[in-house]
Amino acid sequence: MHDMNLLLKYRILLTGFMIGLALSGITAFPLTWELNLLYNWLEPHRETFPSLFEWIARVRNGLVETDAKYPFIAYGTDWLAFAHLMIAAAYIGPWRDPVRNRFILEWGMFCCLAIVPLAFICGPIRGIPLGWTLVDCAFGIVGIGPLWLCWKWSKQMEKGE
Repeated sequence: MHDMNLLLKYRILLTGFMIGLALSGITAFPLTWELNLLYNWLEPHRETFPSLFEWIARVRNGLVETDAKYPFIAYGTDWLAFAHLMIAAAYIGPWRDPVRNRFILEWGMFCCLAIVPLAFICGPIRGIPLGWTLVDCAFGIVGIGPLWLCWKWSKQMEKGE
């Protein structure tokens, strides 16, 4: 039988990771609305954060123009959002049975690592500023931490520690 304290820590951490993935997905649906909010919030501070404001304004304008002329392009973002929700759901397996479904944690850690080359290859091709590419990489770097801890704890549960 698993140590209940270890199982509880594991489930709390994995639940937090799953919630983060789900929120990432949910927030990908209303991108134009969210960028309008961010733009309006940053506008009074445009002199304080000129590069950030310029980038947010550019992305916002691109989304507004694309939504007006080609709203079907946002369907790709809807699929991105859906994928995040489904990936979060995939962690139900390791949440229920940490030992038998450890491979999903390993797959997740691989995905976290794979974010880095994707961001550095596709970012420059798409004209993404280096700072934003680093923010994208941070999601993978931060995400691997809780998955690694859950993986380590699942190994301990397997040994009965």
